Amino acid sequence: TNSGFLWIIVLLALLGQCCMCSDREQLMSLFDSTGGPNWFLHTNWGSSVGICEWYGVCCFPSNVTYPNWITCAVPDYIEGGGTDFEDTCCRGYGEISSLLLMENNLRASSFPVEILSFSSLRSLFIDGNHLSGELPSSIGTDLPLISILYLYNSSFTGSLPQSFASMSNLTVFRGGSNGFSGTIPSSFFTNPNLVSLQLP
Repeated sequence: TNSGFLWIIVLLALLGQCCMCSDREQLMSLFDSTGGPNWFLHTNWGSSVGICEWYGVCCFPSNVTYPNWITCAVPDYIEGGGTDFEDTCCRGYGEISSLLLMENNLRASSFPVEILSFSSLRSLFIDGNHLSGELPSSIGTDLPLISILYLYNSSFTGSLPQSFASMSNLTVFRGGSNGFSGTIPSSFFTNPNLVSLQLP
């Protein structure tokens, strides 16, 4: 019936709002745990506007399909472009697809675990910040859709987790200029999608 259909639409809308509230809480936790007020750029963070309008937060619009999301989420940074992403994110209200917080004065003595809650991430740029500690052992299983991962020029230590094997979509990994030790997981060499790997 029409009334039943309308209830389904209302329920889906409420579920979407609930997810956005959860994402907002996790983003604010990330902000607080990495010295957010001292970030170089934090436009709209903590404000009443939608999280997809916050600096460095890119959302995945319903009219963009994988892998075309990359054309609006990670423009010329890989080619050596600038770091001002105010106008480069797709401005949708879907799932969070990218966090572009490179060289932004994030500070923490451990990997910001709040990032692991965004399982829809396709790209993560947190390179060039003041982040240290070991990578979470579950990073690969928590972020299975990651295609581009930039962690270089930080102070991360320890071995690279074996869970990287779960990142079957990984195409670019920049992890140099850190303090990683141990062997490189074999999954890096067996992943047919990986085209660029940078480690010390």
